[in-house]
Amino acid sequence: MGFTKKIDARTLSLVLIAFIGGVVGGYVSNATMNNTQIEGLSNALTTQLISKDTQIATLSSKVTTLQDQLSRLEESVSIIEDVPITGFNTPDFDSGWITIEEDADGIIWVRHDLGTLNLFVYLLGSETYVSGGEIVTRVHQIAIGRDIYDDDNNDRGVWWIAGEQYINIERSTDDNFWNRNFWNEVRVLIWVLPDPPEATATP
Repeated sequence: MGFTKKIDARTLSLVLIAFIGGVVGGYVSNATMNNTQIEGLSNALTTQLISKDTQIATLSSKVTTLQDQLSRLEESVSIIEDVPITGFNTPDFDSGWITIEEDADGIIWVRHDLGTLNLFVYLLGSETYVSGGEIVTRVHQIAIGRDIYDDDNNDRGVWWIAGEQYINIERSTDDNFWNRNFWNEVRVLIWVLPDPPEATATP
């Protein structure tokens, strides 16, 4: 019994030593693995940070380029805004569509109140007729200034004459031709022109 107890004590001691060594070795092994993992994560994060820094630098360069382009665009817009508008911009006077009667007194006076004779007048007519069972409306300048269309010297169309405050529009008494009323309605558009240069005598 004393020998057995002695062997059991030695065995128990060896087991305890082996157990403690295994535990300590395990901790050391786990600590080594964790350090490796941490080092890998650190390297990965460093790589990602470098990549993000590169992307930020690229975006910053693009933003700088866009700011330069915007600055040049603003300069171009400023130059365009300073250029005076020429050509057919919004008219200084627009009568809208006005009915003009077809008779001997087919004359209308339209007040424009522009106070000048430096005028560019654009006169439009509107005709409405039936074609194929459908009503058709068109704008035109047919026979503007009154033209002669037949051997009976029947004149057609309209003419106008303008003053500083009014424009006078007269419709021909024979304007209803081809069974179509070309000048039942008129629209007057007027632009004020700049003062003309002084006439220079030719030697």
